[in-house]
Amino acid sequence: MESKIQIGIPCGINSEHYVKHLIWSSNMTVSDQKRVEFILAINDKSVDTDEILTVDTDSEIKIIDAINDNPISSHDHGLCLDLLFSNMTEDFGMIVDADVAFLAKSWDEKMLSLIHDDIVIIGSEYSGSKYLKFPNAICCLFRVKALQMCSSISFTPAKTRQITIDSTNARVFGRDPGDIIDLDVGWQLPFKIKIRGGDGIALPLINSNDERSKFMTAGMRGEEHQINGEPVFTHVGRSSYRNFHTDPIILRWRQRVDEWITKNA
Repeated sequence: MESKIQIGIPCGINSEHYVKHLIWSSNMTVSDQKRVEFILAINDKSVDTDEILTVDTDSEIKIIDAINDNPISSHDHGLCLDLLFSNMTEDFGMIVDADVAFLAKSWDEKMLSLIHDDIVIIGSEYSGSKYLKFPNAICCLFRVKALQMCSSISFTPAKTRQITIDSTNARVFGRDPGDIIDLDVGWQLPFKIKIRGGDGIALPLINSNDERSKFMTAGMRGEEHQINGEPVFTHVGRSSYRNFHTDPIILRWRQRVDEWITKNA
């Protein structure tokens, strides 16, 4: 029997149509819609759950209440991800932002094939002032038990957000001594997984200015993430204040997703 994948999605302000688009992209590309279950954590009272549930899919959808006082803060976003993770009971789980879209046919098989031995997580890589060379919480697939075995792992930011990298933590965070980084949402992933002897595969962030880009075209905002040179998923970002139906950045991204999936999936 195929391993089921539970996909946890934090659903905040303005997320309804992004979530539907994400589920649609999975429908169009996953090896079997019934292989995935979506767990939607509703973390703002404005979210129209009924609208999300109009999506046409053979995948199971579970709704959980994650309403909190400040859903757009990093801390409360991390708490929402913690709640999603605590609801995962299958062998494999994912954390995926609402403004992600899957691109590769059988993306599930492609990502799962790289989870073996000490490799317990695969997903998008940060750029800039965060940890590097390890998956983040924008889009990652992981072995659930491997994360559960990490002592009280949490997706919340550190109490002291900014640290200077030294020789004792350079390998853990994929940075050089002297770098100053922000321990934002998901910073415990490399820290606690590597301490237990596990590791992960980071899929580099590729934007429209990168010569490796295949999905992203000139002038587009967002990024793509590839496996063996094939775009597997894309993330546009800033969905909490970009109107899904009218924002030019989103309209261009949506059109490109439609074109890519129609041609390649």
